[in-house]
Amino acid sequence: MWKTAESDIGEFSPRFLFVDKFEQDLYYKLNKLKIMKQIILILGMVLLTSFNASSETTKTNKETATNTTVMANSSITTDCFAAVSKEMLDEVTRASIKKNSDAIKALIARGYVVILKKGTQVNVVNTGLAVKKIQVLSGSYKGEYFYIASEFVR
Repeated sequence: MWKTAESDIGEFSPRFLFVDKFEQDLYYKLNKLKIMKQIILILGMVLLTSFNASSETTKTNKETATNTTVMANSSITTDCFAAVSKEMLDEVTRASIKKNSDAIKALIARGYVVILKKGTQVNVVNTGLAVKKIQVLSGSYKGEYFYIASEFVR
């Protein structure tokens, strides 16, 4: 069907001699399609990378903005669970309601949840309806940020 040819200077050329015009057109169209697919793939990767980078910047800016103190020099009213994320606070709350001490111990062992003692000094950096984000000002977790149920801060 396709035959390779040598150029006029006697070295190998990647050009093909085609049996008919149809095969030649098909060959060029397939090559064009391959190149277009590669270009689209590269553009997609570039767009995805730039979108990902801009969302990380936005996320960092939002986190910085939410770490502004809302209530300074507050304290914990009773011993309570504090979690590294809202999701982990939900997990420990569900486990506590079900009285699942194994699940609670596992969350504590993995470092997702800690117990804050009554009287621990905190700054509230973000407040929601039922959850507050706090920065611990005293004790062994000084300087760290956690989420706790709103009822445990005054």
